[in-house]
Amino acid sequence: MQVYFAKRFPKYLEEFAYFAMNDLGISELRGEIEIKMKRRIEGDCFGFCLGNDRQVDIQIATHMCGEPISRTNKLLTVAHELVHA
Repeated sequence: MQVYFAKRFPKYLEEFAYFAMNDLGISELRGEIEIKMKRRIEGDCFGFCLGNDRQVDIQIATHMCGEPISRTNKLLTVAHELVHA
């Protein structure tokens, strides 16, 4: 599985994403995952995952309802969205 991170993606989230992918067995699959940070996701969600068995786009919000999202919730969101991938 090829993984692409946005340029300004935090290093701690990148390292965690690789850990979670290995734990979930995603790293053994074929295809591509692109993970990006967005200030706000429509509908005020923590994260969003869209794709198919070959290409997946994951968005992780930095703010929800105008308030910053905690580091812990960003980690949980990365793991949650990777399950959908």
